[in-house]
Amino acid sequence: MSRILLELRDLPNGTSTRSLSEDVESLDLHRDEYVFFSPVQVDLEINKSEQDIAITGVVTVPVQAECARCLRLFADEVKAGLEVRYFRTPGDPPTDPDSAGDALYHVRYDEPRLDLTGEIRQALLVSLPIRVLCDSGCRGLCPTCGADLNESDCSCSRKQGHPAWSALEKLKDGHESGQAVEE
Repeated sequence: MSRILLELRDLPNGTSTRSLSEDVESLDLHRDEYVFFSPVQVDLEINKSEQDIAITGVVTVPVQAECARCLRLFADEVKAGLEVRYFRTPGDPPTDPDSAGDALYHVRYDEPRLDLTGEIRQALLVSLPIRVLCDSGCRGLCPTCGADLNESDCSCSRKQGHPAWSALEKLKDGHESGQAVEE
């Protein structure tokens, strides 16, 4: 399996940018709601000093997804922000789990490259919406006949609201008609 690597040998101190492109298979992104397509595009801004390497960027991957409301397949792209910081050490990185915080890693001074695969995968997974919609205004399917309400209205009669609220509706109707509401 290929990895998404950032070469450090030719990276100058200071701020620089890099664009990386890799096959989606390297990220192991298997989700029921999505089909991920190549290439994964990674645009990075890197700030390298003698003490650390700070990386920020955007990861973009084309996807095909099924709408949770109307069940249509649609093409989209997932974008995720990436932010990670590596502290450079003269020897092997510390193994003490308390020595590193969130998104904080250690790397040797003489390390030739950084493997960003895990961080990129995690950034993409966190950015996926819980509920996939083809459009925020998607009307979905009729719960009675199954017609796609985005294409046309159906002739089914559907009551609005949930039956649990019927008692409150009676109170509201009584109040609007001018009837006294018992306390």
